[in-house]
Amino acid sequence: MKGVDYSKNKTPPDYKCSKCGATGVKLWQENRIGCCPLLCANCAAEIEKIDIADIDADGRRSSDFGSGRTDHIGDQLPAVPTENGVGFWAYTATPNEGCEWWRKLLTRVLIQKKPKKVSVKKSKKKNKKK
Repeated sequence: MKGVDYSKNKTPPDYKCSKCGATGVKLWQENRIGCCPLLCANCAAEIEKIDIADIDADGRRSSDFGSGRTDHIGDQLPAVPTENGVGFWAYTATPNEGCEWWRKLLTRVLIQKKPKKVSVKKSKKKNKKK
């Protein structure tokens, strides 16, 4: 992965969801650094079968373990790339600058598909002459 400049609100070109291809958004990965696909919030929630309807701009949602909020989506943790592009930070080792960079990214991309236009052809009845 290409390195990232934490002072800019920009993601490296290869920082994208491996399932749907979303870019420019927060990504999550399983709690095993570097081994797992990067997932956007929607895809992580789908895989983990977790409702993220209340996820906020900081990437936090209601915790599954009682009160409070968390930035985990099941086993998926925030994926914060290292500045030199070698890999991703371990969850508890991420520097403050990396955490702030990740929080500033969009949390979700809501894609609204335009409904397909369906054209209905009227059948023409042939008048038979007697």
